[in-house]
Amino acid sequence: MPLSRLSFALVLGALALPAAGLAAEKTRTIDGLTGPAQPKGLSVEERGALALGREFAESPVVSTRALRARVLTLEPGGVVLIHDHTDRPAVTLIQQGEVIEHRSDSDKPILRRAGDVTFDGDGIAQWWENKSEETVIFYVVDFFDTGTKPDH
Repeated sequence: MPLSRLSFALVLGALALPAAGLAAEKTRTIDGLTGPAQPKGLSVEERGALALGREFAESPVVSTRALRARVLTLEPGGVVLIHDHTDRPAVTLIQQGEVIEHRSDSDKPILRRAGDVTFDGDGIAQWWENKSEETVIFYVVDFFDTGTKPDH
């Protein structure tokens, strides 16, 4: 049975609703901090990971963990989406450029420059933005559960 124009329009509209809802989520809030829900101008290159199961076989928590090293590149105007470090501590070194960090444990944005290091653990939510004209390069080492995939 052929669809009428009205039926066809209703079907298309129904199909578009979920996509519109996803596109509408521009920000989200974690631990009282609101930031972008999607990254922009960000590339992530994993440099390697070290599974810790052999070193910590007796620990049910650590045995599924790995230390991972990544390089993040944030273009001018780019953002790292809001995320938290619950169950995934990390150390970040700003290698190049300057970037603004928004953190749940700070009332004000923090300007980070090349050479600065951040330590992020449980209870920290954050997002980053590059308002400069220079590409920012971060080196990040984190301790993550190999059964999960972080959203950034």
